[in-house]
Amino acid sequence: MEKAIVYCPRQKIFFKNLFVERYIVPAEEFLLSRKSKLEVNILEVVGEKALVLLPKRMAKGELNTILIDMNYIK
Repeated sequence: MEKAIVYCPRQKIFFKNLFVERYIVPAEEFLLSRKSKLEVNILEVVGEKALVLLPKRMAKGELNTILIDMNYIK
């Protein structure tokens, strides 16, 4: 596993006919507002995306991996 830094910008999406912003990394907003980047472990690279293992404080139970676009990884 390689360590990497993931930047957590917001993306604008439509949700129930509303235009909202959400973070790329699905986590509690108060954790991300203090820190705009996270150190994560990369499990595998698939095309232009990477399968990332989230830190324990960001994981939601069994959901501890996410697929992130390589543009957000340094």
